[in-house]
Amino acid sequence: MIISPAPLELILSGRAARFLQRKPVRAFTQPAPDLFLAQWRVELSDDGDGGRWFMVTNLPTLFTFLLPRQPASGFDSMNRDFRLRLGFALLAASPTLEWTPSEIVPVRGNPSAVVGSMNNMVQLLSWPRRQDAMTPIEDPETWLQRTPFSAVGGKENYGFPNRIWQQRLNDLARSPQPG
Repeated sequence: MIISPAPLELILSGRAARFLQRKPVRAFTQPAPDLFLAQWRVELSDDGDGGRWFMVTNLPTLFTFLLPRQPASGFDSMNRDFRLRLGFALLAASPTLEWTPSEIVPVRGNPSAVVGSMNNMVQLLSWPRRQDAMTPIEDPETWLQRTPFSAVGGKENYGFPNRIWQQRLNDLARSPQPG
């Protein structure tokens, strides 16, 4: 299924905006757009194993991409990497889903519904992972996707970003589209 193009907001944290040398043009849209893919927040993160990341998190699902962050990284290279990863992530929908943002707009803000969980993600990533741990070592991104967060669960339980993402993708792919 092909979803009509729509703008996508990358909500840059203050640290991310300074690192990318990009001044956001306006505040993020409230209330959120109907299309759950339309808002992502960008934060900087380092992991305990020496990795440096742009942590790009979908607001409604907390599904997160960890994009490599080099000292000379700029907005254009981060944006290119994000578009590529998003395109591949959409392939997980059943039936197949195609969507291309009409534009990607850097905006400012701290959406309270996700900032606390994203701060927890940054903290979780900062801990070194032990090779002798009882569970197999996963890559940091997969590990975050399988970590439960209350921001995407109901009051009675926590939600897992990978499950919420998959459910929302499939719901979108199966919904009738106007036009």
